[in-house]
Amino acid sequence: MLKRYIPGLTLIILLTLAALAMGQTMPGGKWWKDPDIARKLDLTATDVKKLDKLLVKSRRQWINLKNRVEKEQFEYENLMESDTLDEAAIDRQLAKLEKARSDLSEARSHFVVGVRKILGRDRFQRLQRIYSESR
Repeated sequence: MLKRYIPGLTLIILLTLAALAMGQTMPGGKWWKDPDIARKLDLTATDVKKLDKLLVKSRRQWINLKNRVEKEQFEYENLMESDTLDEAAIDRQLAKLEKARSDLSEARSHFVVGVRKILGRDRFQRLQRIYSESR
């Protein structure tokens, strides 16, 4: 019976890894506050303010979405640990969990797009090079 859920669990793991990989196109945290990075990217005070505002908005959204992922994960685990196995309910819950994770990944991607819009193409590519060289 567990074999039936292995493809779903594998999909969850792959989605999580994809989300993590996508989020690794730039440094974490407030990298624009680093004087060396700010200098290399020629950041203006306006750029910094826009990046700060984008991060605050994005982090609020990420917190809510992470909470949703945790809730859906809890509900999934609860169904899996139940005395009687309701496969249809597990399938529905797995879909909710996958959707929550996908929404979180999408929100993280929107942050990266927002950064790209603020920096423009050339400076965004410079940021990616800076990040890849520091890893």
